[in-house]
Amino acid sequence: KKGNKGNKGNKGNKGEKGEIKIIEFLFNNMDNEEIINEIFSIRSKIKLIDPSTNEIINDKELIKKSSGYFKADIIIDFIDVSKKSNVSIKCNDGQSPTLLNHTPLSAKCWETEKLKKYVPTLTKIINDLNDKRKKGIYKEDIRYTDMKLDENEINTIINIISYFTFEGTGSKESKCTANSVLFVGNTCNISKTSKFTDCETNEMKLDYIKNILPFLRFSLRSGKGMPTKKEQLEKCKPWIYEDIDKNGNIKLKGALHIRFI
Repeated sequence: KKGNKGNKGNKGNKGEKGEIKIIEFLFNNMDNEEIINEIFSIRSKIKLIDPSTNEIINDKELIKKSSGYFKADIIIDFIDVSKKSNVSIKCNDGQSPTLLNHTPLSAKCWETEKLKKYVPTLTKIINDLNDKRKKGIYKEDIRYTDMKLDENEINTIINIISYFTFEGTGSKESKCTANSVLFVGNTCNISKTSKFTDCETNEMKLDYIKNILPFLRFSLRSGKGMPTKKEQLEKCKPWIYEDIDKNGNIKLKGALHIRFI
């Protein structure tokens, strides 16, 4: 994911390439106050800062996809209003954007002070999803709007997604957290299909997640994210759904995945 000059090439999926395209568009329009105002509702010229180096980007060729350990894809300095935003970019090119990517119960994040209190309720939710899958009520992808959750369960989901959107990954907290989200529907028309949400306070972050819940889908996956070591796999057991194909082969699906519809 990380790269140096000339590392963009054909690497990355459509969404990642889309993120680069969006940052390049912003770079090309740094002095265009009309475009910046259209996207961010802030009338200002901007400077772009690389989250991994904290240095101003002066050369378009140096724009790169930040590592997965950086929740901010770009830092935008709105120079005329003395405001900086650590922006997480969600691009709708290719597959719909992911908020929580293939994370099993063995992931380190669930043992942190921030998240461990939510694990029992999350496990209860996942057990219910797995049970309904066994009964054929749900398929692999389950829309949030189809899930019957109480207030405590909704609060758990909101806080967990907020962590993965703004603060960290399955393995560690972000080296550069995000405090805003730029959702772009179509990179062929960035300024017209952009929605920027400022999330400076924790309350604003939780409100943002609350508002996007109806547009999310949940699934438990195998493969990427699932550990191979027996000891780690044992930790994952409470979440695992045994998917049996028509030939009788069993796939263990226990990596939680949350993305937009």
